[in-house]
Amino acid sequence: LEMAERAALLEFLNCHVCSEIFNDPVTLSCNHNFCWSCLQKFWEQTHNKNCPICKRKSSKEDPAVNFGLKELADSL
Repeated sequence: LEMAERAALLEFLNCHVCSEIFNDPVTLSCNHNFCWSCLQKFWEQTHNKNCPICKRKSSKEDPAVNFGLKELADSL
């Protein structure tokens, strides 16, 4: 990968909560992605199940790991 492509990919694979590359990424119904552990901590702290980015209430109590995203994140 070229530097610009790699930088764009790293940005895409970055969790907005911990600012690290995804670890067990989950996708909410609003299509925002987070590490599952980061999302759980965020939900515990805020006492709701809203998206940390757009604040939309998640329709998923227990979102499944996004394996395509996980494979991509693990490959870096």
